[in-house]
Amino acid sequence: MILKPSNKKQAIAYNNLGLSYYAKKKFSKSLYNFNKAITLEPTNPLFFYNIAFAYLGQNKMQAAIKSLQAAISHNKQYIPAYLTLSSVYLVNSQYQAAEQILITTLQMEPHLEKAEEMLGTVYESSNRSEEAKICYQNVLKQNSNNITALVNLGKIYVQSGFLQQGLTHLLQAKALEPNNANVHHNL
Repeated sequence: MILKPSNKKQAIAYNNLGLSYYAKKKFSKSLYNFNKAITLEPTNPLFFYNIAFAYLGQNKMQAAIKSLQAAISHNKQYIPAYLTLSSVYLVNSQYQAAEQILITTLQMEPHLEKAEEMLGTVYESSNRSEEAKICYQNVLKQNSNNITALVNLGKIYVQSGFLQQGLTHLLQAKALEPNNANVHHNL
Protein backbone atom coordinates (compact mmCIF):
# COMPACT_ATOMS: atom_id res chain seq x y z
CA MET A 1 0.00 0.00 0.00
CA ILE A 2 1.51 3.31 -1.08
CA LEU A 3 0.38 6.29 0.95
CA LYS A 4 -0.19 9.74 -0.37
CA PRO A 5 2.18 12.21 1.31
CA SER A 6 -0.84 14.12 2.64
CA ASN A 7 -2.19 10.97 4.35
CA LYS A 8 1.16 10.29 5.95
CA LYS A 9 1.41 13.87 7.24
CA GLN A 10 -2.16 13.72 8.54
CA ALA A 11 -1.49 10.37 10.22
CA ILE A 12 1.58 11.79 11.95
CA ALA A 13 -0.43 14.83 13.05
CA TYR A 14 -3.15 12.59 14.55
CA ASN A 15 -0.49 10.46 16.23
CA ASN A 16 1.14 13.55 17.75
CA LEU A 17 -2.24 14.79 18.95
CA GLY A 18 -2.86 11.36 20.47
CA LEU A 19 0.47 11.59 22.29
CA SER A 20 -0.46 15.03 23.58
CA TYR A 21 -3.76 13.76 24.98
CA TYR A 22 -2.03 10.70 26.40
CA ALA A 23 0.43 12.92 28.28
CA LYS A 24 -2.59 14.69 29.82
CA LYS A 25 -4.15 11.30 30.70
CA LYS A 26 -7.07 12.00 28.39
CA PHE A 27 -7.10 8.43 27.16
CA SER A 28 -10.39 8.50 25.23
CA LYS A 29 -9.24 11.47 23.16
CA SER A 30 -5.86 9.83 22.79
CA LEU A 31 -7.49 6.63 21.48
CA TYR A 32 -9.61 8.59 19.04
CA ASN A 33 -6.56 10.28 17.52
CA PHE A 34 -4.43 7.14 17.40
CA ASN A 35 -7.29 5.35 15.64
CA LYS A 36 -7.49 8.19 13.09
CA ALA A 37 -3.76 7.82 12.50
CA ILE A 38 -4.15 4.06 12.03
CA THR A 39 -7.01 4.58 9.60
CA LEU A 40 -4.76 6.79 7.47
CA GLU A 41 -1.63 4.66 7.80
CA PRO A 42 -2.75 1.14 8.82
CA THR A 43 0.68 -0.52 8.70
CA ASN A 44 2.65 1.87 10.89
CA PRO A 45 3.74 -0.11 13.98
CA LEU A 46 4.36 3.06 15.99
CA PHE A 47 0.69 3.99 15.89
CA PHE A 48 -0.33 0.55 17.19
CA TYR A 49 2.38 0.77 19.84
CA ASN A 50 1.13 4.16 20.98
CA ILE A 51 -2.52 3.14 21.09
CA ALA A 52 -1.55 0.22 23.33
CA PHE A 53 -0.43 2.71 25.99
CA ALA A 54 -3.76 4.52 25.79
CA TYR A 55 -5.51 1.18 26.33
CA LEU A 56 -3.20 0.46 29.25
CA GLY A 57 -4.12 3.85 30.69
CA GLN A 58 -7.73 2.67 30.66
CA ASN A 59 -6.71 -0.71 32.10
CA LYS A 60 -7.87 -2.48 28.92
CA MET A 61 -5.20 -5.17 28.90
CA GLN A 62 -6.58 -7.33 26.09
CA ALA A 63 -6.93 -4.36 23.75
CA ALA A 64 -3.38 -3.31 24.60
CA ILE A 65 -2.11 -6.83 23.92
CA LYS A 66 -3.87 -6.92 20.54
CA SER A 67 -2.42 -3.52 19.61
CA LEU A 68 1.10 -4.59 20.56
CA GLN A 69 0.69 -7.81 18.58
CA ALA A 70 -0.47 -5.71 15.61
CA ALA A 71 2.61 -3.48 15.94
CA ILE A 72 4.80 -6.59 15.85
CA SER A 73 2.90 -8.03 12.89
CA HIS A 74 3.66 -4.86 10.93
CA ASN A 75 7.33 -4.86 11.89
CA LYS A 76 8.81 -8.12 13.20
CA GLN A 77 11.89 -6.23 14.44
CA TYR A 78 10.00 -3.62 16.51
CA ILE A 79 11.74 -4.29 19.83
CA PRO A 80 9.82 -1.71 21.95
CA ALA A 81 6.56 -3.56 21.20
CA TYR A 82 8.10 -6.87 22.28
CA LEU A 83 9.35 -5.40 25.56
CA THR A 84 6.05 -3.70 26.34
CA LEU A 85 4.07 -6.82 25.45
CA SER A 86 6.24 -8.93 27.75
CA SER A 87 5.74 -6.35 30.52
CA VAL A 88 1.97 -6.57 30.13
CA TYR A 89 2.15 -10.35 30.30
CA LEU A 90 4.45 -10.19 33.33
CA VAL A 91 2.18 -7.78 35.23
CA ASN A 92 -0.74 -10.11 34.53
CA SER A 93 1.22 -13.18 35.75
CA GLN A 94 1.26 -14.69 32.24
CA TYR A 95 4.82 -15.87 32.71
CA GLN A 96 4.97 -18.39 29.88
CA ALA A 97 3.77 -15.81 27.33
CA ALA A 98 6.23 -13.22 28.70
CA GLU A 99 9.05 -15.77 28.54
CA GLN A 100 8.31 -16.62 24.90
CA ILE A 101 8.27 -12.95 23.88
CA LEU A 102 11.52 -12.23 25.73
CA ILE A 103 13.30 -15.24 24.26
CA THR A 104 12.22 -14.09 20.79
CA THR A 105 13.49 -10.60 21.61
CA LEU A 106 16.85 -11.92 22.78
CA GLN A 107 17.19 -13.98 19.62
CA MET A 108 16.93 -10.74 17.65
CA GLU A 109 19.00 -8.64 20.08
CA PRO A 110 21.20 -11.03 22.13
CA HIS A 111 22.76 -8.30 24.26
CA LEU A 112 19.61 -6.37 25.10
CA GLU A 113 20.09 -5.75 28.80
CA LYS A 114 16.45 -4.88 29.52
CA ALA A 115 15.14 -8.08 27.90
CA GLU A 116 17.62 -10.23 29.85
CA GLU A 117 16.69 -8.45 33.08
CA MET A 118 12.98 -8.94 32.42
CA LEU A 119 13.52 -12.61 31.59
CA GLY A 120 15.25 -12.97 34.96
CA THR A 121 12.17 -11.45 36.60
CA VAL A 122 9.92 -13.88 34.70
CA TYR A 123 12.02 -16.82 35.89
CA GLU A 124 12.13 -15.51 39.44
CA SER A 125 8.35 -15.03 39.45
CA SER A 126 7.98 -18.59 38.14
CA ASN A 127 10.12 -19.98 41.00
CA ARG A 128 12.96 -20.79 38.59
CA SER A 129 15.72 -19.13 40.58
CA GLU A 130 18.64 -20.89 38.87
CA GLU A 131 17.54 -19.62 35.45
CA ALA A 132 16.88 -16.18 36.95
CA LYS A 133 20.37 -16.16 38.44
CA ILE A 134 21.92 -16.83 35.01
CA CYS A 135 19.92 -13.96 33.49
CA TYR A 136 20.95 -11.51 36.20
CA GLN A 137 24.58 -12.59 35.89
CA ASN A 138 24.37 -11.97 32.14
CA VAL A 139 22.95 -8.51 32.79
CA LEU A 140 25.77 -7.71 35.21
CA LYS A 141 28.35 -8.80 32.61
CA GLN A 142 26.91 -6.08 30.36
CA ASN A 143 26.33 -3.49 33.06
CA SER A 144 27.85 -4.11 36.47
CA ASN A 145 25.81 -1.22 37.90
CA ASN A 146 22.34 -2.54 37.02
CA ILE A 147 20.49 -2.05 40.31
CA THR A 148 17.64 -4.45 39.53
CA ALA A 149 20.04 -7.27 38.63
CA LEU A 150 22.22 -6.60 41.70
CA VAL A 151 19.25 -6.62 44.08
CA ASN A 152 17.52 -9.61 42.55
CA LEU A 153 20.71 -11.65 42.29
CA GLY A 154 21.55 -10.74 45.88
CA LYS A 155 18.09 -11.83 46.97
CA ILE A 156 18.42 -15.16 45.13
CA TYR A 157 21.82 -15.83 46.74
CA VAL A 158 20.45 -15.06 50.22
CA GLN A 159 17.41 -17.30 49.66
CA SER A 160 19.72 -20.08 48.45
CA GLY A 161 21.85 -19.81 51.60
CA PHE A 162 24.80 -18.00 50.00
CA LEU A 163 24.65 -15.05 52.38
CA GLN A 164 28.08 -13.58 51.59
CA GLN A 165 27.46 -13.44 47.82
CA GLY A 166 23.99 -12.04 48.43
CA LEU A 167 25.25 -9.38 50.80
CA THR A 168 28.02 -8.41 48.37
CA HIS A 169 25.51 -7.73 45.59
CA LEU A 170 23.08 -5.91 47.86
CA LEU A 171 25.82 -3.69 49.31
CA GLN A 172 27.03 -2.86 45.80
CA ALA A 173 23.47 -1.83 44.93
CA LYS A 174 23.27 0.27 48.11
CA ALA A 175 26.53 2.02 47.25
CA LEU A 176 25.12 2.92 43.84
CA GLU A 177 21.69 3.99 45.10
CA PRO A 178 21.80 4.61 48.86
CA ASN A 179 18.12 5.61 49.08
CA ASN A 180 16.68 2.77 46.98
CA ALA A 181 13.79 1.26 48.97
CA ASN A 182 14.10 -2.12 47.24
CA VAL A 183 17.75 -2.35 48.28
CA HIS A 184 16.93 -1.54 51.91
CA HIS A 185 14.01 -3.97 51.92
CA ASN A 186 16.33 -6.82 50.92
CA LEU A 187 19.25 -5.96 53.24
